[in-house]
Amino acid sequence: MGIEEDIKRFNRFADHVENTKDTALLTFSFEKAVRMPSQEFADIYLKLMTTFKDIDNWWSEGNIPSCAYCGEEISGPKQLRMYEDDPYHACCFKEVYSEINQSELMKRYWNKVLNLEF
Repeated sequence: MGIEEDIKRFNRFADHVENTKDTALLTFSFEKAVRMPSQEFADIYLKLMTTFKDIDNWWSEGNIPSCAYCGEEISGPKQLRMYEDDPYHACCFKEVYSEINQSELMKRYWNKVLNLEF
């Protein structure tokens, strides 16, 4: 899969954040993300997960996302991990993530996501 899958993922990301005014998200790239220090990456990832609150109205008006793995509600952006267009709790993401068919770039990115602590 490799580069073609990376391009699809980036396009989904770009479609999601196109309405944000946050320059950090608009200039985001997976290449930049894997080179970021841990705290900087955590900050940008939290901004990204917060866009689901702002753009998709999650956590408002009873629109609380459920984890695609366990089915329980995800209480907020700090607990949210998006993977393959599905929402997961951080602990559930660890159960479903697979390096199979991931490019080296995306393996590095997802490993940073796996190691996030808020």
